[in-house]
Amino acid sequence: MAVQLFKLKIEVESILTTDLHPDVKQYFYELDPEDIDEGTLTAEASSFVDDEGNAATAFEALATDNGYYCLFINGALQQKDLYSIEELNTELVITDAETIPAGALITLTVTNFVPVSSADNTVIT
Repeated sequence: MAVQLFKLKIEVESILTTDLHPDVKQYFYELDPEDIDEGTLTAEASSFVDDEGNAATAFEALATDNGYYCLFINGALQQKDLYSIEELNTELVITDAETIPAGALITLTVTNFVPVSSADNTVIT
């Protein structure tokens, strides 16, 4: 009889469940024309208030590969290339801001996901 490799065969049935658990933070600011310089708005996080009306010190950081920003000006969602959040999450910079009217409501929404997964495995053989 020739040499033969014997392999263990295991059959498993697995059910994976993942809940996303979004964590949403919102920040609100009324445009102060003094914050616009040469058409670019630079708004400090401290100019914003959160959902409870508390002054912000920094914007919530995005979870790595698991979060996103949305910017609304007077309720209209803006394109991503129009704005940026500075590296330390302390400034919102909006380019092409010279047409935003004084007192306009600017809302920054930060959404991060905190997924929780579980698996139910059943070994059949």
